[in-house]
Amino acid sequence: MPVALRACGTKCVVLIATPASVNYPATKSDVPSLPESESMKAVTSNRYVVAFSLGAFLYVAVESAVYVWVPTLVAGYRGTVAWLAVYSISMFFQLRATRRLVGAWMLNSASWTAVLAVFAGLIFA
Repeated sequence: MPVALRACGTKCVVLIATPASVNYPATKSDVPSLPESESMKAVTSNRYVVAFSLGAFLYVAVESAVYVWVPTLVAGYRGTVAWLAVYSISMFFQLRATRRLVGAWMLNSASWTAVLAVFAGLIFA
C-alpha cells in the first residue's frame, strides 16, 4: 500500500475518532419538545422554511456544478483569455471565501434584517 494512501487513511480515522471521543455538554432547552411527526409537520408546513431549504439546496447544487463541470468545460479552451479559464476554479473559491468573510463582518456590524432586505432587493433587481 502506498505511503500517501496510508497517510490519507490515517487522517480520516483521526478526523472521525476525534469528535467521537469528545465529551460534549448536554443541551438545555426551555422549549417543550413535540412528538417527531408533529414537529416535522409544523416545519414542513412553514413556507419560509421550505423556501430557505430549497434555496440552500440550489446553492449547493450550483456550487457543486461549478467545481465539477467547469474543468471539463474549459479543458479544451484555446481563446484569447485562456489564463482566465485556467484560473476560474481558483478564483471561484477565492471569491467564495471572501464573500463569507465579508458576510460575517457585515452581519456582526449591522442588523441582519436590514442586510437581508438590502441584498434581497439587490438580487431581485
